[in-house]
Amino acid sequence: MEAFFYYLTHKNFYSSNFSRTLITTFVAHDFPYNLMTKSIIHLDFGKVWFRENILIAELNEGILFDVDNNRQLLEIGKNFYVNKPYGYISHRIHSYAVNPMVYLESANVENLKAIAVVTTNDTCKKNTLLERQFYKDANSFEVFDTLDNAFNWIQHKI
Repeated sequence: MEAFFYYLTHKNFYSSNFSRTLITTFVAHDFPYNLMTKSIIHLDFGKVWFRENILIAELNEGILFDVDNNRQLLEIGKNFYVNKPYGYISHRIHSYAVNPMVYLESANVENLKAIAVVTTNDTCKKNTLLERQFYKDANSFEVFDTLDNAFNWIQHKI
């Protein structure tokens, strides 16, 4: 993973579409859920970090997560998990809107095997069930109350 982040910061991985992108390093115990992750990517619309074969995102309060934002996440996943299957967790601790069209594009990513949404908000859960209808395989898109349950499910799917 260290080599990947060196590559990101020194080989101009980010195109102009990644405005104000920042990579920082932290100690695992300083970050929630003890993900044992060494780096985090800050984007205009939220933050992304990695755990083995899972890309985790926490998006900012009040945004509209649209196709352009999704393309940024897909590019990050493509470059981090080169030819390896991976899953995506949307950790929805903030309230924001999602354009369900993002799932049509995500469905075309061959190595993206599963999507999990983690939320305890009932309204968000209902919205997520609607979003799920836009993904290619409803059996590979689930909603969970905890990150642990989402991690375990994705590990099983991959």
